Amino acid sequence: MTNHPEEYSGTRPAGLDSPSAFETVRAVKSGNLTAKAALELSLDAIERENGTLNAVVLMDVGGAQKAAEELDRRRADGLDNGPLDGLPMTIKEAFHMEGLPTSWGIPEYQDNVQSTDSVVARRLRQAGAVLVGKTNLPQGMEDWETDNENYGSTKNPWNNALSAGGSSGGGAAAVASGMLAADIGSDTGGSLQIPAHFCGIYGIKPTYNLTSVEGHTLGTDIRNQDMNTAGPLCRTPEDIDLILSAIAGPGEFDQPGWSLNLKRFDDRPLSSLRVAALLNHQSCPVDGAYLDVLHTYIEKLRSLGVTVDEGVYPDLNFDHATKIFNKLVRSEGSTRLSDEQFREVSELANAPGELTGREFLARLNAQGRTLSHRDWLRLHEDRLQIRRVWGQFFMNYDTLLCPVSSTAAPPLIESSTILERTIVVNGENMPMLKQHLWSSMAVLPYLPALTVPIGQTEAGLPVGINWLGPAFSDLKLTGMAAAVAVHLHRG
Repeated sequence: MTNHPEEYSGTRPAGLDSPSAFETVRAVKSGNLTAKAALELSLDAIERENGTLNAVVLMDVGGAQKAAEELDRRRADGLDNGPLDGLPMTIKEAFHMEGLPTSWGIPEYQDNVQSTDSVVARRLRQAGAVLVGKTNLPQGMEDWETDNENYGSTKNPWNNALSAGGSSGGGAAAVASGMLAADIGSDTGGSLQIPAHFCGIYGIKPTYNLTSVEGHTLGTDIRNQDMNTAGPLCRTPEDIDLILSAIAGPGEFDQPGWSLNLKRFDDRPLSSLRVAALLNHQSCPVDGAYLDVLHTYIEKLRSLGVTVDEGVYPDLNFDHATKIFNKLVRSEGSTRLSDEQFREVSELANAPGELTGREFLARLNAQGRTLSHRDWLRLHEDRLQIRRVWGQFFMNYDTLLCPVSSTAAPPLIESSTILERTIVVNGENMPMLKQHLWSSMAVLPYLPALTVPIGQTEAGLPVGINWLGPAFSDLKLTGMAAAVAVHLHRG
């Protein structure tokens, strides 16, 4: 299943000009807007846009209205509602939200109604946000295409024939179209990065364990899933900072022993930034139309006085790192296999002979799903060594810039699997799963990745770039990106 990107163009959604989360909260706190009025504006936008895009799949309108009215009453009494006062928001369907089901798009769990909130949902409410509902995701969250049997597919706001990405595609489409100013998604292998890139918005895959994913489960599991993080999708870097600060912190069992002191960008001159850039790689080449925009962005940075060293990156074998990632990420999903499924997957994992292409990737996935604990520990040791190399690299650079994937958003191909799908890169078919080289670059070593929209291809399709940094530099990355955006806007 292949796309032909030259046949598709995009039109910038008007929703990208809707008030930001920061602007909405400021209007509410100043008395220029009530929480109830902010909610009604969001509900109107959902009614206007969602019939086409299918981004918001579950709603609690009554609960949201009651929450907004309570916030307005508290504010009238002179009480502080928190940093997200009156902000309408959604969360990914994978997170528990009291009164709504959590199914991951899997039919057997369609009636899996939750009696409690996830940690993320609870922190948003405590910060004053008004939770409107949940956004769409791929079935089982194992794809970069947002489509499932329970809710159907989500369309890209720039062109409804294109993919919104996954697995947080519903949230990215909702934010880009102006339905909400912000959504919370999750990322174990590009699930925040790729939707932000395909939909032309900001997103952050936070440092591992900076945010809690307790309540991001089909059952009652409380284990923090390996590599999985919760992070916001927004239209501005200031909004990323605002919302990430509100949800950051350990899970409920670790709270007594934790304290966070995240450093922000110190407003030093942009000319003092130390920036490295890896814009292409032979194992996962970038399409020329996207590469042109990447190079243009680098030249814009240089015009601001930023020194950018191209072709500089950690002393790592990225092919090897990507294989480690693929095995570890599939191992994380192995707990959902029945005993019979595990035996079937084991046969594929141990199949003899050399395999290439789709068959090689299928066997690699199977090997990950059937890892012994001994082999997992060995791979984890390899990961920690990779993490150490990244740490040494960031002693000399503030950030590394790299692509998010190889292309802009490809066509939406419903009822397909990621193993079946290919994309066209510079006229040649490439397995979709090869994109893990870019999207896992920060995920494997537990680092933050801020996806920044940088413009459109000649066909008008949005593209982004990833800002990678050392562990717990999340708010420094958003500060740097915000400073750059302000200077580029002035220019």
